[in-house]
Amino acid sequence: MRTLLILLTAALLRFSGTAWETRFHPDEAWFATFARNAAVHGAWMLPGALDKTPLAIYAQALSMHLFAVETTPAGILDLDINRGEWAARLPSALAGVVTAAAVIALGRRMGGRRAGDLAGLIVALSPYGIAYSPSAFTDGMMAMCIAAGLAAARPTLRGGAWAGVCIGLAFACKQQGLYATPFCIALLAARRSELHQRLIAFALALAAVIGLVLIWDAARAAASGWASVFAQAAANNNPERVFPALNELIPRLSAWLTFAPHLIAVSPLWIALIVLARPRLNRLHRALLALVLAFILVHWLLRFNLYDRYLLPLLPASAALVGVMLARARGLIITAFAALLIVGGAAAHRGDIPIGAAAAALRDDGRSYTGIDQIAAYLESRALGAIIYDRWLGWELDYYLGAWSDKRRVYYPTPDELASGAAAQPDPAPRYFVVARDAEYMPYLEALQQAGFTAQMRSEQAAFRVYELERE
Repeated sequence: MRTLLILLTAALLRFSGTAWETRFHPDEAWFATFARNAAVHGAWMLPGALDKTPLAIYAQALSMHLFAVETTPAGILDLDINRGEWAARLPSALAGVVTAAAVIALGRRMGGRRAGDLAGLIVALSPYGIAYSPSAFTDGMMAMCIAAGLAAARPTLRGGAWAGVCIGLAFACKQQGLYATPFCIALLAARRSELHQRLIAFALALAAVIGLVLIWDAARAAASGWASVFAQAAANNNPERVFPALNELIPRLSAWLTFAPHLIAVSPLWIALIVLARPRLNRLHRALLALVLAFILVHWLLRFNLYDRYLLPLLPASAALVGVMLARARGLIITAFAALLIVGGAAAHRGDIPIGAAAAALRDDGRSYTGIDQIAAYLESRALGAIIYDRWLGWELDYYLGAWSDKRRVYYPTPDELASGAAAQPDPAPRYFVVARDAEYMPYLEALQQAGFTAQMRSEQAAFRVYELERE
């Protein structure tokens, strides 16, 4: 009964999140656009400058096909923008519930039934889980596969093979899924006898799935002419240097320490409760704890991007560890910890946490994309072939203009390039310049004015404006 209640709590918090009236974060719009192109246009090889492995995007495309694609009176497939948002987020919400179930199994194996239930409750009420499960990021499905891999990693030959398959699927959702490999190895090594056979089974299964992804990537490059997703990822994420400068260390540590407590609760007081519980940790528990700390240390001391979602792979192992640590605690400590979990989960559901794209939208703190759908609808209502100068909103507009937009979007990175490009364009079609109000767009308008254009604001929605450009 407790397990069922935990899973129902996880489902409620995740599926209610899919009903949040929030527009896509730019990266969500990016992935959702690839998924929509597959579901509507049949572009299943995902042509474009994609930098992620495809499994999570395929799940979004299938969800869109089932729940958001419709046939127009002319017999053409199309996708409703708002239903498409919900459909793109649905697979990750489902994955969040499966993650909770897998962590319950992992916790029970590591510390008994009570430890498993506590671990599942931690995942169900995790601010990270609540913030990222109802999203179109690829991280939620990756976390599910990681949790399944850890749960499968029993010290048996079959456990090694299934763990390899699951971590391979995590990699197929997002390349960072491979970060879970050391955690699986630690679990497989819980029993020393025949360890090498389990590790060989794990490695072969993992290599087989990775091999299938590499074959897909090569076929995609051959069919579409686009670069490998791995080459694109290197181009997008390759830093100028591997290690941060000394003056970056404290700000980076501060950022990660701001994010980390929200894996489990809204307050670091849970650490004090764990200490009071006086947990007994065996060799496996200590190894997993060391790996969690090493994960954070590596992200601090190497120049990983400071994206809060980069800590999501830690949720399954962290929840299981804390469940084990608290399994022997007395009722008062458990009650206090449960209260902290509820406070943290409620704060995440309200958006009162500094993580997650949906939280920014729920706070409406200027980092959300409220109004982008209305701006896109205005632009799409303009004349056939209208030119849209789009400096800042490419991925978002790509989705919200719809699957069959007849507008021409043009990108210029600097004011001078925009002005010269607009002046050299002989087409008399109407022209529009779309901006985010927090962007430095005045230099662009000034450059256009100097090039002989006047700019009249035609639409304003929340943080976005559209200017119509006319030659003087």
